[in-house]
Amino acid sequence: MASDDILHGIAMHDMQRALGGVGLPCADVTEPKARSKARVLQSNVNNVKFLVTLISPSSGERFNVAEFWCGFTIQVPLSSVNDWNRKHNFLKAYVEENGYLNLEMHMLARKIVPESIDQHVHLWIAGVGQFVS
Repeated sequence: MASDDILHGIAMHDMQRALGGVGLPCADVTEPKARSKARVLQSNVNNVKFLVTLISPSSGERFNVAEFWCGFTIQVPLSSVNDWNRKHNFLKAYVEENGYLNLEMHMLARKIVPESIDQHVHLWIAGVGQFVS
């Protein structure tokens, strides 16, 4: 791998390319005031809306972390959430105080190759599919 292949942080266009590459259209839903601190994309997989938030600014338009997140307005037993978390290393579920269920995955992107971004997108798609089935 050439050093030219290594990205120093992830930019919006990197994530848009990865999502679009698997047929997931996405929209930039970042609030204007937050653009320098974070960028937010919204998309949909298996009829589940989700967000990808790029956080921890690196330089310019690049960020060190991508957080994939989706929320559900259903309530499930805590034992089911704990069972999911025991079986899955990357996608974690948690219950908010209001009882709503969330699923998230973090991708560290301080130094990353484009293929790794694609692999994380595939992991997210597969995980959401398992979670809702």
